[in-house]
Amino acid sequence: MQQDRFIKSERFKGFLGVSALLLAYSLTGCLMLFNVTRGSANNVFFVQKQLVSMALCLVAAFLIFMLPVGSLKRSFAYCGAVVYLLLWGLFVFGQRINGAIGWYRLGAYSFQPSEIFKPVFIVGLAWVCEKTSAFNSPGKRLLWQLLFVLAVVLPIALQPDWGTVLVYSMTFALVIWCEGLPRRYLVIIAVLGVSAATVAIMNFRHVRLRFTSFLEALFSPSGPTEYHAQRLQECLVKGGWTGSMFQSQDALNALPYRYSDSLFAGATELLGAAGVIPIVLLCLAWCFHCCCLASKHDSTIGRCIFLGAGVMVTTQAFIHLSVNLGLMPNTGIPLPLFSYGGSSLLATFVIFTMVQRLQMEKGI
Repeated sequence: MQQDRFIKSERFKGFLGVSALLLAYSLTGCLMLFNVTRGSANNVFFVQKQLVSMALCLVAAFLIFMLPVGSLKRSFAYCGAVVYLLLWGLFVFGQRINGAIGWYRLGAYSFQPSEIFKPVFIVGLAWVCEKTSAFNSPGKRLLWQLLFVLAVVLPIALQPDWGTVLVYSMTFALVIWCEGLPRRYLVIIAVLGVSAATVAIMNFRHVRLRFTSFLEALFSPSGPTEYHAQRLQECLVKGGWTGSMFQSQDALNALPYRYSDSLFAGATELLGAAGVIPIVLLCLAWCFHCCCLASKHDSTIGRCIFLGAGVMVTTQAFIHLSVNLGLMPNTGIPLPLFSYGGSSLLATFVIFTMVQRLQMEKGI
C-alpha cells in the first residue's frame, strides 16, 4: 500500500512538472496569438478557445500520468479505434474548411480527428515495428508496415489533407529507417510517395493550385505573384532581425491565416528573426531529447515511441517553418503549441506527456 502511494505521488509530481512546462509554452503561444491577431474581430475569441483547449489538455495529461499501465494501454486502444472511425465518418458528417473535409463542428467548437490520431499513430507504429521485428525478411517487414500506414493515411488523403499525410509519412519513414530498414527500401518508399503526390496534384484541384502557385512564386523573377506567398514574404522582410512590434502592422493585417498556418511569419514581423529563432532551437532540442531517450531503450516498442514522438512534432514544426519561409507549398500545418487549434494542441500535449510517462516507467 505504501509503495502504491509512493508511485502515485511520483506520477503526480511528474504530471505537475510536465504540465507546468507545457502550459508555459502554450501560454506563450496564446500571447503570441493575441499579438499576431491584433486588429482582427476574432482576436480575443481565438485566445479564449485556446485556453479552453488547454483545460482539456490538462485532463488528458492527468489521465496519462495517473492511470495504471494496463488501463492506459486499453484506453489508447479504445480511443484509437474511436478516432479512426471518426476519420471515416468525416465523409458523412464532416465540415469542409479550406478545401478539406477534416473537421467536426460542435457548436462554436470544432475538432480534427487527423490531429488527435497522431499519438495513437506513434504507439500503433511502434507496436507494428515490434511485431514485425521477428521477420527475417526486410521486405516482409516493410510490407506489413506499409499496410499499417496506408490504412491510417488513406482517409486523411481522401479528405484531402496532404499536409497532414506528409507529417505521418515522414514520421513513418524516419522511424523504420532508424530501426534498420535497408536504404534500398527507402527508395521504394520515396517512389511511392512521389507517385501519391502526383496523383493528388492531378485529382484534387486545391492541391494542384497550391503546388502550381508555389512553382510560380519560386521561378518568378519579380518575386512571388501568389497573394499568400506575397504576404508571407512581406512579413518576413519587415520583421528583419529585431521586429516591428511598435510600428504599423499593415503587412501583418493582410496576412491570411496568421492565427494558424502563417503564425511563424506573423511572429517574425513582430519579434524579428532573433525573437523566433528560439522556437527553431526548441524544436531541435525536442528531437534530440527523444533520440537520446530512444538510444537508451532496449525494447523496440519503447524506442519507436520515443523516435516517433520526436520526429512527428519536429517534422510538423519544420513543415510549418518551410511554408512560411517560402520553401514549400502551403500545407495548412500549424506550429505545435503556438498556433491556434485545439486538436493540434491536444495531440502535442498527449505526445509530450506520453514520452515523459514512458521515461518514468522505464527509469531512464
